[in-house]
Amino acid sequence: DHGEIAKALEERLEGENDPGRRTTLLLSLGAVHVVRGAYLDAIRAFERIDRHRKEGAIEMALVVDLNVASAYVAMGDFESAELAMSRIRESAVPEEFRDAFAMNRSAILVGKGAHAESIRFVEALPLAELPERSRLPFLRDLAESLAASGTDTSRAMEIATQCVSIDGGAQSHNVLAYVLIAQKKFEEAKAELAEALRLNHEGRPNLRVLAETWLYLGFAERGKGDVGAARESFQKAAKVEGGGRFSRAARREAESMPAPVDPGVPA
Repeated sequence: DHGEIAKALEERLEGENDPGRRTTLLLSLGAVHVVRGAYLDAIRAFERIDRHRKEGAIEMALVVDLNVASAYVAMGDFESAELAMSRIRESAVPEEFRDAFAMNRSAILVGKGAHAESIRFVEALPLAELPERSRLPFLRDLAESLAASGTDTSRAMEIATQCVSIDGGAQSHNVLAYVLIAQKKFEEAKAELAEALRLNHEGRPNLRVLAETWLYLGFAERGKGDVGAARESFQKAAKVEGGGRFSRAARREAESMPAPVDPGVPA
């Protein structure tokens, strides 16, 4: 229960005076809020960290801005994420934070729909040198951008399949489904999304991923020509609290669809 965890962390913070332990607790609190989809609460938690402190050679201002940017990315506010990232001098980012810095950059480009730039950015990274788990977010971004731009859906499929082999969780199945939708393989996409729903039951592990699943299911249903099912899926995605950019996109899709026809009302 992430709400209870957040409450427990707040209680511990009330009696904690050690600056280092407070920083650790606030980072944990912000991370819990991100998972539960309470992005503004996460940002407030990160911003309670003393930006002027140092932990060894690490400046807390860098840690704050990276985490705030990540929360804005999850929220789908890419302009605010870019603003937070602009406060960071890339040349001053320590080695242990370079992956996090690049992940934010990549996610912002994908979220803004700058797919060509996203592809160039990710392809310029030394992905082969990264551990699989660190490589995964970049592979997901690359597969999505390749599929969305129509540049190379075959390569997008290879990369999406890699994602599933590295981590067979709901988000990887969503990416694979997205590529299948780009290839107009709607039934296969629906099967992947059904698995994503099973793995991410009611969004307890991740609400944003749940909204992504319902959004893509709407795309698949619409591709099959089932307007009613598509509208229902878009509406479910739009209602997910903490769905970020996926809930926003679903809301736009639902609003752009023709109103359902009442069979009892003459045309």
